[in-house]
Amino acid sequence: MNLCLSASTILAVSKRMELNEHQTIYHEQFSSNISYTLQNLYENKHFSDVTLISEDLKQVAAHKFILSSCSGLFAKILMNLTQPTGVIYLKGLNTREMDYLLQFCYFGQVNVSNNAVDKFVDLMKEFEIWNSDNIIIINQSQEEVDQVVKPCKDD
Repeated sequence: MNLCLSASTILAVSKRMELNEHQTIYHEQFSSNISYTLQNLYENKHFSDVTLISEDLKQVAAHKFILSSCSGLFAKILMNLTQPTGVIYLKGLNTREMDYLLQFCYFGQVNVSNNAVDKFVDLMKEFEIWNSDNIIIINQSQEEVDQVVKPCKDD
């Protein structure tokens, strides 16, 4: 990419820089780039450094950084690992529930069948998924907000 600036633009930028001790450089598409990167990591498993195993023994590669960023429980577990890579057995979680949990950690949202919503909300509490004030559940057939669930912080 070539960046061509006129002499007057360079002079104007220079004068503004003289007035301010610091300049902010902003990437307009940072959020969308991060979303793309997370999707790519989720789909391709590049740089994965931990393996999750569901109760029905499905193995899924994941990233410690992502898991520990979104889950207090994963953060506690991963901080105590002594090996550079690890394996975590998720007793009581079937493959579908583990996939739901991972999708939520990587994308901040997940499509859950109606009969699994309550169980997933319970999983979010159990795994201490983000300390967000509100989790919004949208009924996609009506495209309206059905309920707002406030996770308990001190269960």
